Amino acid sequence: MTNNVAIVRKTIYTLIYLIIFSAFIYYIYYRSYSFPLSGMIFSVLILPISILIFIRKIIQYIVYVLSVYDSDIEFTKYKDTKSAISEKGQKIVKMSTLITLIISFIMCVYAGFSALYLKEPPNSELMSEVTLSNLSNIDCDFSDSNMRIKDLKIIWPAKMYKDLSSYSLTGKRTKDGDKFETGRAHLIFYNIKNFPKWYLKVYFKTAYEDMFKGHMLNEQEPITTEINGDDYYGYCVYKPDDYEVQVLIADGHNLVYISVGAGPGLTHVYKEKVINTAASLLKG
Repeated sequence: MTNNVAIVRKTIYTLIYLIIFSAFIYYIYYRSYSFPLSGMIFSVLILPISILIFIRKIIQYIVYVLSVYDSDIEFTKYKDTKSAISEKGQKIVKMSTLITLIISFIMCVYAGFSALYLKEPPNSELMSEVTLSNLSNIDCDFSDSNMRIKDLKIIWPAKMYKDLSSYSLTGKRTKDGDKFETGRAHLIFYNIKNFPKWYLKVYFKTAYEDMFKGHMLNEQEPITTEINGDDYYGYCVYKPDDYEVQVLIADGHNLVYISVGAGPGLTHVYKEKVINTAASLLKG
């Protein structure tokens, strides 16, 4: 077997290996990237190991080609070509493996600590704008008895501010002085920072689809308009009488979702205020 034939065969085998390996890793990525936990496992464990294997295989191939190309040994079988690899070549492979392992380990540590990113969003002063009174025609001092949930929720490696509120409108008034006999209003607000781009796309699509689920049994179909800012994009979904408005906008790494409203005839939500508030939070 000539040196060139051995190199061609090695090239074919290496390409087949890398293609199958890459397809397998992509399949795992495709199956896991939609979910925060499995996405984190993929990023901090599977991906670095995959990089290690991939780089090691390429370096092995380069060392093999250089060793066999310069070798004066006459090979009878393909497996005999391994004897052409010198000790120096083997050391290069071992050292490159060690270096790649260290780099991959650093990636794991970095990604792992990213998952512990629990600080408050930097634009907390803007969150006071996301209230029922500011975004609608309702002017009420709501008591502490109303359901109000605030917490921080991890979606790797981002931070997510979540505010879910439900308000009783019974006995409350609008800014025009009209009094509510009965009814409830809601405010759902997500402010998400520092998303990986790949997960932001998945989350945006899921959030957009969820915006319509609450309208399926309602005879009044919502109206959808696109939002195109200088550096962000999204949608505004609202009822014809503006008693409920949902805004979803995002840029490369951040996302804001606001849903505010009540039943038909109970409230009027100012779409532009919701959109402007969401844009302010996104830039903050």
